[in-house]
Amino acid sequence: MLFPDGDDGCLLYNPEEYRIYKSVRDFSGTMFLANSGNWFLVMDSKSNLYIIDVFSENRIDLPPLESFQSDYFTLERLGDKKFKLQVTDHHDGHVFYTIGEVLRGLLWVDKKTKEFVVVWFFDYNCKFLAYCKKGGDHYSYIEICYFLPEYRGVSDMVLHGYFLYIATPRGYIRFLDLSKQERFEEVTGIYPLKWFNPCYYKTNCSIVVTTAGEVLMFQNNLDKKNIESDKSFRLYKHGPNEINYYDPPLVEVDSLGDEEALLLDLGITMPGIEPNSIKTVFYTVRI
Repeated sequence: MLFPDGDDGCLLYNPEEYRIYKSVRDFSGTMFLANSGNWFLVMDSKSNLYIIDVFSENRIDLPPLESFQSDYFTLERLGDKKFKLQVTDHHDGHVFYTIGEVLRGLLWVDKKTKEFVVVWFFDYNCKFLAYCKKGGDHYSYIEICYFLPEYRGVSDMVLHGYFLYIATPRGYIRFLDLSKQERFEEVTGIYPLKWFNPCYYKTNCSIVVTTAGEVLMFQNNLDKKNIESDKSFRLYKHGPNEINYYDPPLVEVDSLGDEEALLLDLGITMPGIEPNSIKTVFYTVRI
């Protein structure tokens, strides 16, 4: 998606058709938070969320952010793109406030059924995650502050279908099933394995989920100094099921295979679009 200077519309490139489309839709004052295929999660100038198909006029309006439901968090609109978050401590009932301004989001849309999941949170004030699904009239919260210490906090996230993968600062990954009718299901397990050493977050790393649901770690060495090898990036997967807190077993992945390409900015792999390659906003790297 490109926004030419002095043009009210945008240019859209469809890699499956090798075609460029021009959209005359007015995107002034809007922010693109996430996408799933040709569906984009958008916030307008008045902080209203909706999903649009950029190749058509289809639009799905989402519940207002104030519809967020939680026993410990509430939101109050202070103005356009600015909210006050009230947080109540689980243990002593202490109430404190923070301001949310930079909204982040994740989106998944099923191409056939048009089922969807939306996840959002405020950057730098990520005290909670909120999500909704097709047919919902409010957002439900995902607790990240008062959970098990191993699962507390967020370092990276990937939404793949109805599953939300959350990497925590201590090197664990939570697996959440958002497909349930009432509330999400924590399917990580009671005795989770440590996936990554916490020190890896000091480098430029992120988690990736393949079409088969396997979690990989992507390490970008482009900005690192004194690189031991000439590899600009590395891919790792979890090794044998051995519990080692300080040095989890990681196995380097040499290839994605001949069927999948990695969309790094979405944190997923998908078939086609030049297999066995890595796509980012700025460049493509052949493995």
